[in-house]
Amino acid sequence: MSSNTKNIIRPEFLKNFTQKIKVRYIVLERGNQQFKDIDKLISSINRDLNLIIQELNLRIRDRQLPYITLKSCYGNITSNKRIRVFLHDDDTDIFYEQEIHNQLESDTEISHILDLLVAASFKKITISALSCDAELIIDYKLLKHAIVDIILDIVMFNSFSFLKNMKMADKKKLSEEKYLFFQEKNFDCFYDCPKEKIMYFSLAFLARNESGFNMDDYIDLWDKFIETYYPNCKHQEKSIIEQLKQHVDYEELPKGITKKFVNLLPGAYLLLRTNKDRTEDLHPTIYSVFGIKKYRKGKIKIVPIDEFDTYKELLEHLDVSAFKIVKQ
Repeated sequence: MSSNTKNIIRPEFLKNFTQKIKVRYIVLERGNQQFKDIDKLISSINRDLNLIIQELNLRIRDRQLPYITLKSCYGNITSNKRIRVFLHDDDTDIFYEQEIHNQLESDTEISHILDLLVAASFKKITISALSCDAELIIDYKLLKHAIVDIILDIVMFNSFSFLKNMKMADKKKLSEEKYLFFQEKNFDCFYDCPKEKIMYFSLAFLARNESGFNMDDYIDLWDKFIETYYPNCKHQEKSIIEQLKQHVDYEELPKGITKKFVNLLPGAYLLLRTNKDRTEDLHPTIYSVFGIKKYRKGKIKIVPIDEFDTYKELLEHLDVSAFKIVKQ
């Protein structure tokens, strides 16, 4: 494919137009040869992760899901409260591992952190010897899937208004509840699990299978989990104006745009907006969609999210931005 920006399709296009992006970190020992391509791996994880989040956002109609940017860092865990994964292998310095263990023993301000030990032919969840909430012993070829599964539950957790503002003790309790939920319902899990109690479990582990990741199963698992443990809690989405302020081009949107939502039924919508002229071949379609005769940046159209496929080609090329809005 040509490197000309007009010819590059952006698979994660919805992320391009939102500021609702969270940052989380993987911590590891500097200089470890097995992880010398960590930045390349994380780039691949971010792409896969945000493609799943984008699809979930198109399927989940009652709330917004934040996107994620995953990064790597080195050294001290307690200096970064956004670390969620400690990555190591048999060559990681034992003194560094002990340092991590000591930091976690004394720290209570991280809701959960997973110990990922890379070892050939494994995909096993167990109790962590380093005081992490759980250890995942994983073959390198499955490492990307495991990290995606861990981070996805952060996204889902933060999509519920009544969960994300919990106190630390309640967040830790919820992590344990997910493992109890798995045990009580006797679900199949992609990873081998212990009978002993572990302090963390991702519901994404149950939606992963040999064929890939089942998004419908994942949504259903979270729905059932909430119904079981938080039946009296109701999600309250931010107001439409607050959601619109997350749009990267909010200042360029028409004044009084919220009025366009007044007569719409509750549900999920896409706010479409023409961007800077990019792909001339798409002009006829854009003219038709927006009812214009000449290309103009900033034209607005609001459509039900069910009509996404109709506009997908325009969105992939970034000729038209799409921003999800939930009306309650």
